[in-house]
Amino acid sequence: MKVKVYLFDEGQDKFVSITGEDKPGIDEEVLEKWQEMIDLASDITCCSSLVVLKALKSGFEILLTSNDESSCFEVGDIREYGAGLFCESVMGCGEEIVIPDAVESETWNESPDVQDGFLAYFGLPLFWPDGEFFGNLSVFSDKPTVFNDQSSKLLYIIKRAIETDLSLIAEKARSAYLSDYDQLTNIYNRKALIEKLKLEFDRYDRSKQRFSVLVVDIDSLRAINEAHGHDRGDEILLEFTSIIASSIRKIDIFGRWSDDDFVVICPDTNLEGANALAEKIIDAVSEHDWSEIEELKCTIGCATSNIFDKDVKELIRRADVDMYNKKKG
Repeated sequence: MKVKVYLFDEGQDKFVSITGEDKPGIDEEVLEKWQEMIDLASDITCCSSLVVLKALKSGFEILLTSNDESSCFEVGDIREYGAGLFCESVMGCGEEIVIPDAVESETWNESPDVQDGFLAYFGLPLFWPDGEFFGNLSVFSDKPTVFNDQSSKLLYIIKRAIETDLSLIAEKARSAYLSDYDQLTNIYNRKALIEKLKLEFDRYDRSKQRFSVLVVDIDSLRAINEAHGHDRGDEILLEFTSIIASSIRKIDIFGRWSDDDFVVICPDTNLEGANALAEKIIDAVSEHDWSEIEELKCTIGCATSNIFDKDVKELIRRADVDMYNKKKG
């Protein structure tokens, strides 16, 4: 995601890539750690305010602010882009900006931050490991301030600590994603589907609100791979995935069970509803233009939870039996 900022020192707009929707959130434990660091740094540097700003689509969010009486920022406040704030220039150039006395600076003396009473500034950019801009670490002072080497070194240590945490957070999220998602189709894998099925099964045990399962089998994937190559076979799987995703409800859960088998979990759905969805998917597959492949068919078995199911394996087994019976029929 890109946003437009105004660089006051350059007198021009610039588009900058910031945290995308694929990025994970920051948990409370990490935020508490960052808070301790900026509180300590604030005490050592004796600055008016030391804040961590997070770049959002609408502007900079005050993610954290030092807990001292002189701080004039509130967590959750938004500083909108476009005014030419000090932190916008940090974002635009991707490097530190140090302003010991903005009033005496020909570049910064008319900055909106000066009008807000900030006469000195030290800002460092914060990045995700892929280079997207997370935000910045900013020191604001209401009086001219010489940022000595010790203060600068301390702020760089905090910057590195925050960016290390961002790397660990991103890697943890990626590992979790790889654990739960099929790498070709980007839908749930078998492991994740079993976990989702167990949750639905437990909910059924408590509420007796029935749910259904569809096992969807592509009838001729092996023949397609042999005739057209595995690359085309992968394309077919992606197209097939898109068709199912477009056919199901938002509350339905969808994943890849094996090479050519998919599973759809349908909460609050009886057998009649499951069969109706199966017909909808079959029709959509039949109507799709598969290019050089003359025809692609799928067979779908359905099963609905009942009191005789001991576990999710039994439910899947019944859906499999229904699928094989339909193939023979």
